[in-house]
Amino acid sequence: MAAGEDVGSRDFTYFGIQSRWGVTKHLGGRKATDRLVELCSITPDSRVLEIGCGVGISACHLAKKVGCSLTSVDLNEPMLTWARKRAQRERLSGLITFRVADAQHLPFGEDTFDAVISESVTAFAADKGRAVSEYLRVLKPGGRVGLTEASWVQSPPPTALVEFFARAMEGAAFLEPEGWTSLLADGGFVDVRSEVFHLTALGQLASDLSGQSPRDVGDRLRAMGTFLRQVLTDVDMRRYAKTLMPSPRTMRDLFTYFGYGIYTGTKAREQQP
Repeated sequence: MAAGEDVGSRDFTYFGIQSRWGVTKHLGGRKATDRLVELCSITPDSRVLEIGCGVGISACHLAKKVGCSLTSVDLNEPMLTWARKRAQRERLSGLITFRVADAQHLPFGEDTFDAVISESVTAFAADKGRAVSEYLRVLKPGGRVGLTEASWVQSPPPTALVEFFARAMEGAAFLEPEGWTSLLADGGFVDVRSEVFHLTALGQLASDLSGQSPRDVGDRLRAMGTFLRQVLTDVDMRRYAKTLMPSPRTMRDLFTYFGYGIYTGTKAREQQP
């Protein structure tokens, strides 16, 4: 299945469009993924859970770079289809277990993983506290959690900007850096730390392309071409595309208020009763 191929879906939503074309991304790109590996002390001996793997870009990168035992989950079955195809294409199928799972109800036992990582996923959880409690539950004592999440780096953000993201990204709710660190601390994690980055258009483009293979870049270009072609020929797509068009003021505010952070915490070796 090539990127841009219509798999028969008429799901005109943020994740529906991405899963149709087999293209996902996260803020910070490959550089942020590598930083999570470092901060979470992921080694070849680590057992790692990836929350929200999308089309498997980070999963395959981790399998190749680190060689850890990796379980990658996503709510969206079409995304997992792309991820499995990518792993097969890169001859990594035997190193990654892909399965459907909800971050708020993980189907794993307590004290199972050495690290839990998630990139631009927890913001979409309806109950973020529940998701974080699940991350803590499945981690072994001393295990690390690492999140890369969109953040309001200047606050309060304009209402129009908040509403635009909620409309365009299926109700995603972003927090200030202090909100993300408090979420981890309130969820029972210790040694909670953050690294916060402002967003620029050029910087995000560079992070999107960093470490991508020519085939990955081709996938993105084909998806963009498919999007433009369908906007011209499909009335439903045009209607959906209008929800993705911010006003000039909103676009200007985006680069003032919007950024991302890398947030980490540790499961205490002795849990409080």
